[in-house]
Amino acid sequence: MPELLFRFRSLRGDARKYVERSITNNELFFAAPDDLNDPYDCQIALDMSGTDLEWRTHLKNSLKQAASRSGRRTSFMDRHRAASKLILDKRHIGLDGGEFRKVTNSFGIACFSGLIDNQLMWSHYADNHRGICLMYMPSRDSSGLLSAFHEVHYSNDYPKIRLVDLPKIGPSVVESLLLTKSKEWQYEFEYRIIKPYGARKSFNYHPNALAAVILGARISQDDEKEVVSWARAHPSKPLVHRAELQFGKFGVEIDFKKSF
Repeated sequence: MPELLFRFRSLRGDARKYVERSITNNELFFAAPDDLNDPYDCQIALDMSGTDLEWRTHLKNSLKQAASRSGRRTSFMDRHRAASKLILDKRHIGLDGGEFRKVTNSFGIACFSGLIDNQLMWSHYADNHRGICLMYMPSRDSSGLLSAFHEVHYSNDYPKIRLVDLPKIGPSVVESLLLTKSKEWQYEFEYRIIKPYGARKSFNYHPNALAAVILGARISQDDEKEVVSWARAHPSKPLVHRAELQFGKFGVEIDFKKSF
């Protein structure tokens, strides 16, 4: 597991205020799965397979929970007959798992990379080098927020779960499903922090965990000046470095011996 985590950020539009708060207020913003740039990300497929007994048990429990939420009283036999009719009519096959998607979309996702010199990360997430990269040291974070990261797994198999198994799974299983992406994204070397019910919310880390701020090679002078002022106002005074393009060969280099 990496000792350093890197978060590439744009300074355009609304992203700018989140970057400023990330530095000045020691905040991490957690996106909702629907906000991520990969439309397949965290979109877990529901497998509708299952025996009649599994479906009858699942449907009876669902009917019981629905009755409890509405304040109605239903007998075991009423739920049994209703579940049996749903199975007989094959209507359960049409369930789309919308409630499950609401649950998964309530999880907050904070994304990082294990690499600082990845050309594609600078282009895709730091506005073609006009943005910045925040360098974190999880071991310095006494709040425990940054040390709760997980490695993303890349697979050719779409994450899937049987609908009838949903009542038996816990948050840890859901988290593992939210950590699976297509192999086409493996260049990101991604790590994630996942917060149940943390979508579109910010959480604080300990100031010491922000070790450095790296400026993109194409950052404007005005943005550079402002980002440096944010870093100098930060309690732990993180170092500020610049990414440099390697002309004559493909690559990105950061001189950590030279800082602002």
